[in-house]
Amino acid sequence: MPQRLRPTATTPREVIATLRLLSERVQQNPDLLDRPVSTARLAQFFRVRRESLEDALAQVQKHRTLAALAALLRSPSRPWEERLDLLEARVLRLISGKSRKDAGRIARAERENPLRLVGEVTFDQAAEIETHAEVFVGLQAVERLKRVYPWGRAGAHVVGYVGKMNDAEYAQREGKGYFRAELLPLIGEEEYALRERLGHFKADMVGKAGLEAWFDEPDGARDGSLRGRRGAMIQSRDLASRTREILQHVPPQSGRDLALTLDMRLQREVENLLAGVCGSAVVMDVRNGEVLVLASSPGFDSNDFMPPVSPQVVERLFGSKDHPLLNRAVQSAYPLGSVFKVVTAIAGLEEHKIDPASRFTCEGRYRQEPPYFRCWIAASGGGHGAVTLAEALMHSCNVFFCNVGARVGGEALSRWASRLGLGRTTGIDLPGERAGRLPGRVAGSAAEPAAGLGAAAGAYRGMTPNELLNLSIGQGQIEVTSIQVAVLLAAVANGGRVLRPVLTRDDPGARELDRLDLAPGTLATVRAGLAAVVNEPGGTAHKTDLKNFRAAGKTSTAEVTSSETARQHPAFYPHAWFAGYAPHDAPRVAFVVMVEHGGKGSEAAAIRSAQMLAHVFRYYTE
Repeated sequence: MPQRLRPTATTPREVIATLRLLSERVQQNPDLLDRPVSTARLAQFFRVRRESLEDALAQVQKHRTLAALAALLRSPSRPWEERLDLLEARVLRLISGKSRKDAGRIARAERENPLRLVGEVTFDQAAEIETHAEVFVGLQAVERLKRVYPWGRAGAHVVGYVGKMNDAEYAQREGKGYFRAELLPLIGEEEYALRERLGHFKADMVGKAGLEAWFDEPDGARDGSLRGRRGAMIQSRDLASRTREILQHVPPQSGRDLALTLDMRLQREVENLLAGVCGSAVVMDVRNGEVLVLASSPGFDSNDFMPPVSPQVVERLFGSKDHPLLNRAVQSAYPLGSVFKVVTAIAGLEEHKIDPASRFTCEGRYRQEPPYFRCWIAASGGGHGAVTLAEALMHSCNVFFCNVGARVGGEALSRWASRLGLGRTTGIDLPGERAGRLPGRVAGSAAEPAAGLGAAAGAYRGMTPNELLNLSIGQGQIEVTSIQVAVLLAAVANGGRVLRPVLTRDDPGARELDRLDLAPGTLATVRAGLAAVVNEPGGTAHKTDLKNFRAAGKTSTAEVTSSETARQHPAFYPHAWFAGYAPHDAPRVAFVVMVEHGGKGSEAAAIRSAQMLAHVFRYYTE
């Protein structure tokens, strides 16, 4: 069930304070009652008559009003008093040094933008306020639009959230004429300039993260596509600011809906599987690149960012050492470990350095002198013996792939890694995507114009023999993102098409980044090895339930330090990966699970992958 992202709004009722609550004192001043009085004059009058009898009477009225509100809502009134004091101080500060004309306009603008005191009041409470104006002097109960994310935490890293513009965001939009293009034809230069000076546009809500931010950027084809365009209404008013007639009305234009590729039921189930760990998971359709799941843990609820944002929320989200706002599937890069052996296998076959029948003998280590480049099985005191490529994938034999990497060489190995989607951004429609890192190669972009389709992103700068051996087994300086690994496994599953992962069903961009034209023998051999990992006794994931779904894939235990002592500390446990596709004989989806410092990939990641596939096969059907 794909999610549709639209400018969803509800109309909660809230209590606002107009300037009347601060200016009841004017009723005690006879010489101000015989003519229309601007709020600016009132504000100036407050400043010079702070200790007057009128001011004292107004304070009494304010306290009475707030006391009545406190009794109605059963809440203390002190926070509201402090906010009203700030409102008055703000008005005085704004009109200081201004001409009478500008001061009047500022005051009118303040009157049109009253102070929000209380949010989410009930219908009965709102009715009480509106029907007893003599008790709740200066208060109104109004309805307002509020951004609502009905799925809450599910998909929050993808959907993102909105918030008020900061100075940098305002300057970016103002510099590109974002507000001018919308309003200048409607209200004219003079009125626009005034509203710009008064900061009317700074209260706009803008996308801060995820698709909310990506489709709210004021440039390119996605300019304002979620936001829409503001309208304007020009009215004539009398001296009491009552509307006499509407001279011109240009209604606002709604932003377009985004039909997401995410299956939100599946997304929610996968996020639950990651609860309690730091990690990520991706599920992608191998046929068209549509992303069905993109999960990151820990997470957050997008609704928490709707103003006013509480200090507790700020501390929990921005002060956590686990960084819940970070999209680990796209914005974090990690050592990959043995999943990289898929790249080494393809490079060896396509560069004709080995064939499917080639054998190398594993006695537990690649070298007889340091550094040894041990195979994981050496901890049991043995080796894998003479193994073929498919068997080496099934057993995850380090010695075999060190031999292949040494034959292929650094340039070819990093070139194949880049062509398969590693070390460069994928082009997914999310801000802050990491390119990762390939030893010996400069990070690049998936859509690098100079490179073109099929070319490696970034120039090759060389690597040492030890760096080459490390890279052959996915260790050393390599760093990748989960979304890149999903692209890699999808290319193996679909016959060599390197796809750009997409999140919206009507994405107009090219979905095929590269077509590798791999030899049939290459694909058949690599696929046989990955299927054996899960479905054959002795495969590193055979003990899991992945075989129940005819999955194929690769386990990975990616070391984060070379120190044997440090590895005993949880902060230096290896990262656990499982990456694969299913079913292995007719692939539909590629999937990745990564658990930070999760230990063995055959446990922390593979077990969760099996649980995830159970939900995939439950929900994702034609």
